[in-house]
Order: sequence, then C-alpha cells, then structure tokens
Amino acid sequence: MHLDVTPAVLVAGRQARTIGIFDVHPERPDHALANPEGFAQWFDGMVRPRVVMDMRKVHASTVPVPQQKPAEMKTTRLLSVQLLKRFRDIHCDRRDYDRMPSVLLSKIAAEAPQGRGLLADLRSVAAYMAPIVAQPLHVENPACREDLLSDRWPKRAESQRMLSEDLNHLARKLDELLEEGTQVAKKQIIRDLFGENAAAQGYHRASERAAAKSREGMFAVAAAGGMGTAASSAKPSMAPKHRFFGDPV
Repeated sequence: MHLDVTPAVLVAGRQARTIGIFDVHPERPDHALANPEGFAQWFDGMVRPRVVMDMRKVHASTVPVPQQKPAEMKTTRLLSVQLLKRFRDIHCDRRDYDRMPSVLLSKIAAEAPQGRGLLADLRSVAAYMAPIVAQPLHVENPACREDLLSDRWPKRAESQRMLSEDLNHLARKLDELLEEGTQVAKKQIIRDLFGENAAAQGYHRASERAAAKSREGMFAVAAAGGMGTAASSAKPSMAPKHRFFGDPV
C-alpha cells in the first residue's frame, strides 16, 4: 500500500472536501480543483454494503489512515479492482504502453455489472471496460466535475487499443478458469495473468479450501453418528467434484 501526499487548500463554497491542488499539467493552470476524498466515498458507496458504509461514517472523523485488511474482509468488487491493477501493471510493462491511472480504472470498474464470485466479477469488469477504454474518454470525478480523471491518459493513442486487447484477453482466460480443468493448467493461467506470487498464493488457498471442505465433511459424519457398521460403511459413494478457483468467494 502507498499513500500519495499533495499540497492542497480547501475551497470554500463547494462540495465538502473539494480542494485546490498545485499541479503541473501542460493543458491547464497550475491550480486545479479536485476532490479525492469525495471520490473515495463515492467508490465505497458503489462497492460496499450500505450497513458497512453507515458504520464507516460514524468513525470517519476520528480514525487515522487504516491498515490494510486481509482479502477475506474485502468486498468482491474491491478485490476485483486490486487484481485488475495487478494485471494492468504486469501487462503494461510486458507490452510497453501507457498505464491507466488507478483512479480512472477504479471509476470505470466500479460501474460494471456485479458478478457472482470473485472470478465472475473480475470477468464482468474486464468485459465491461474493454470497449469503453478503446474509445476517447471523458471521465469526471463524481464528487467534482472539474476534476477530470482521464486528463492524463493516454499519452499515446495506441495505449487504449492495447489495454482493450489485454482486457479482452483477461476475460477469455477467466472463462477458462471458470471451466473444469487441471489445477496445473489453472495455476499457469493465473501466473500469466497476475504473476508468479499470485499463482502460488491462489493455488495454496484453493488447496486449503478443499482440505477444509474435506475436514468439514468428516466432522459432519462423525457428529451425525456416521461410524456405522462395516456393511453400512462399505457402500460406495462418488467423490464430489470441485472447481477450486471457480467457487464463489
């Protein structure tokens, strides 16, 4: 996690937390309006349940910069955006095109239709974004219309086409992950999309989930008095299929 710090002054008579920032941009004055806090609140409202938002408002004025939360405590859409940023970083470097700013990526991704489960949601975001980023962009901060999120991207027109191609590639590969297949093949797909560390972590977590389900099944049998006679326990049963990486999160 990183924290950007920029000199700014509050602007009176505007929406709460609208600020003037001292910025250098070739096509605008050095003094520009922005509202990053307003954008963060808008994004939270798009991706978090309402009850969570109400609790956050109570403590917002007194709580310092929060620590990073483990993945299991984050919403599906937030995890999708984080994975999408990782995918962007790897593939922008791999193909050498302009990196879409995180705030612009987050704004477009937040408006995508929701998918059921992490992989389905990430696929929904990728498929939604692919045609949008291929076209000329004019994306405003919902909390401050003068704050144009798309003013710095792209520097080269081909970057839009290349990002769109990569997002379509991501959607196709996620379709493969959602299908039945070997864990070796799935791990290779994850490595290609998100890097070696993500592949290792994903494979490890999938194995842990499968082991936990197996243990839960054994405990359930024991709790139900499943230690029957040899005749009753000898009845054959089919091992349930699993889709490690396809399970809803």
